[in-house]
Amino acid sequence: MYKIEKTSTIILIHSTVFYILSYLIILIFFQLITAISGQFFDLPALVRYNRLDFLVTTQAWTFDSIKLIFTSGVITALLLGLICLVIFIKASRFEGLLKIFFFWGFVHGLNMFIGSVVIGAFFYEGMGYVYAWMYVDDTLKMFLLFGGLVIMLGIGTWMVKPMLVSANIYYNTGRAENRREFKRYQFIYPYIISTIILILYRLPLSLYETFILITPGFFLLPLLSSFHQYTIFFFDEKERNNKLNIKVLIFTLVLMLIYRIILGYGLRIG
Repeated sequence: MYKIEKTSTIILIHSTVFYILSYLIILIFFQLITAISGQFFDLPALVRYNRLDFLVTTQAWTFDSIKLIFTSGVITALLLGLICLVIFIKASRFEGLLKIFFFWGFVHGLNMFIGSVVIGAFFYEGMGYVYAWMYVDDTLKMFLLFGGLVIMLGIGTWMVKPMLVSANIYYNTGRAENRREFKRYQFIYPYIISTIILILYRLPLSLYETFILITPGFFLLPLLSSFHQYTIFFFDEKERNNKLNIKVLIFTLVLMLIYRIILGYGLRIG
């Protein structure tokens, strides 16, 4: 019993750390690409840990600049998410711990893309600025919301089996009796804990940014009902050495500290 509880705790810590690490890395790319895009229109930007400000007046904006700037970041997030997906799928049959980083990277990348497209429409941030210039009506916004949620749930359903197979990091078999515990410690609890940590870490946040942090949960909803339908998975007989990876934990904490200190003052681009 002690060994099972110890393994569950290690699973929880690893997954939570990788959730936060992958989020920060994709967020950094998201912010930097968006800020750098503004240089094509001579629009200086100040990157902060909780927001991105363009240091210009309202009159400086044009439709072309808004389209490029506020779509560049979300497209970058989508591309990074798809790259992470390919790596995760390719590595799914191996027991390497790093593939959990790529799983969460895929979730965050797609969430920043879909979330900006959907949530931005209602809060006039992110892609919402583009919609405002296009005079998108409420009917289309509701269609985007419904379509976005269906896509996220569909992707989550498609990913249930690869998520189940990721148990090969810690176990030799994926038994039905272990799945309920595994899905909680590998996916559900890390999402809840990490979301709370990131909201507190990036306070004060706008409602838009807060919702973006919450919406990855839609990818995980299919886990609540789909795990039981799969038979036992036999991975290999190699003995698992389930130890806490201190290096990854320290690296993530250092990155969080550096990101918060540097961007607490703000990084000006342009």
